[in-house]
Amino acid sequence: MQILSGPPPIFSAWRRSGAGPDGDGPDARALASLRIGIAAVLLLQAYAGGRDLLNFVGSRGIVQRPISDFMVHSSLLRLQWLYGPAARLGISDTHLIFSCLGLHMLALALLLVGWRSRLTAAVAWLSYLTLKASGPAAAYGAYEFGNIALFYCFVMPVGLSLSVDAQSVDRSRRWAPYLVGCRSVLRAHLCIVYLSSGIAKASGSQWWNGEAIWRALMRPSLSLADFSWLAWVPALPTAIGWSVLALELSYAFLAWFPRARPFLLAAILAMHAGIAVVLGLWFFSGLLIVLNWAALAASSPTRTTSYKMLFNRQEGADSGLPLPVGLP
Repeated sequence: MQILSGPPPIFSAWRRSGAGPDGDGPDARALASLRIGIAAVLLLQAYAGGRDLLNFVGSRGIVQRPISDFMVHSSLLRLQWLYGPAARLGISDTHLIFSCLGLHMLALALLLVGWRSRLTAAVAWLSYLTLKASGPAAAYGAYEFGNIALFYCFVMPVGLSLSVDAQSVDRSRRWAPYLVGCRSVLRAHLCIVYLSSGIAKASGSQWWNGEAIWRALMRPSLSLADFSWLAWVPALPTAIGWSVLALELSYAFLAWFPRARPFLLAAILAMHAGIAVVLGLWFFSGLLIVLNWAALAASSPTRTTSYKMLFNRQEGADSGLPLPVGLP
């Protein structure tokens, strides 16, 4: 029996998924797309929401502090905690709020180009979480997914490709073995999201009879066009509702079959693009499109072999793949 030195065999196979010593392969580029896409979407969100920030975060905004404090957990960092100390230093709450927003946008811009990706992702995540907790009345699903995505940018090696950090070969080699595992975690998280959403939708009747689609399209605050003509074609919203249910309920199963992923990715991107165009939920759809692309886009062809090598070293040797000798 051969005794192998270094990490488990799967780590060596995961390293080959980087398609090179610098990890600039399909999995590295997928995580790079997560970094670039999330930073770009959140930059646009920060720019668009900056004008109304004082209405929800400021001390004289629409939502007062007692209400905001009741809506969030007491342990979350909020700008309201700093109003008193900042006032004693001659800093108004307005300057404090926009300083936090400026720091957040600067961190996102540096994350976009991949400079010190882990550090800038941490700053962007903490500042985003602070702004979100300071104005909870304005937060909706897009903010939750933005918070999740920035956390993943912090803990995952998103700077191995298409970044300034990619110039560091040593850093790329150190993280290359974990690329497949990171994408699997991201995929598993999305499976939970879509499966729980699908089960919740299927538990009622509104998605089965098309009423949920009808109500969403007929709300003046969401719909960008007149869809009253759907009253004459009741089968269409019903079919759309069934399609959404089928897609979300099957996501958790199809996501783990490589041959099914391109079709699943196309369907899920089409659904979120439709939500963006028809309902105007641009940031929410943009975040989900980026997350799904990073989780489901083309991966390394050696992944199947990596799992075989984990349980059968001899099969890995017979396949012609070099046995692992440890990481550089």
